[in-house]
Amino acid sequence: MKNLLLILMISVPGYLFCQDPIKSQDPSAEPYLENIASSLNANSPYQVEFKYEIYSAMEDATVSDFGSIIVKDKKYKLKTEDMEVLYNGRYLWVHNLQAAEVYQSEPSEGDTDQMLADPFRLMGNFRNNYKYLYKGDQKINGTTYAEIDLYPAEIESGYSIIRILCNEGGNNIHSITLRQKNGTEITAFINEIIRNISVPDSVFSWNAETKPDVLLIEM
Repeated sequence: MKNLLLILMISVPGYLFCQDPIKSQDPSAEPYLENIASSLNANSPYQVEFKYEIYSAMEDATVSDFGSIIVKDKKYKLKTEDMEVLYNGRYLWVHNLQAAEVYQSEPSEGDTDQMLADPFRLMGNFRNNYKYLYKGDQKINGTTYAEIDLYPAEIESGYSIIRILCNEGGNNIHSITLRQKNGTEITAFINEIIRNISVPDSVFSWNAETKPDVLLIEM
């Protein structure tokens, strides 16, 4: 279970379940999503610090750790204790820090199976990327949060639901949960969002010269 996130990142989802289509967007969810989209607008690079939990239904086990993600346009850099994921808009690199290996692939334009990255990367254009539904309110530690469910417009996606808990204004995100079709749930509890950062494009590409001891594996 220690490297469960790494396994998920480099594996093709093995279980594809049917899901009921959501025929229309829910207008009552839109004010929340508009504020979230403003906070997570990839046209202005931002960084998110979070704690994540991964629950595997197949193993009935949970692992947790801390991570961060930097997003700029379609590019992102995701880092945890065990792994680093780079995507420069064309190539995806998944670096296993424990085994000194990096897996390189070239996802198709419509491939949305990037686990933790998609809820951040695609939220700025939520009307085109998702159907959505306001599910009601939840109270956590005395604070009330709206529960918004998003369903990927691309039915072949490896996940079925993204669930967001946010405050009334939508500018304070408590958590984002990604439910995969294989029964795995990944939840990111948001600690901080740092907006309008300055980051060069080179941050999102693998540089073999700086890590000559890491084995590159093309997939």
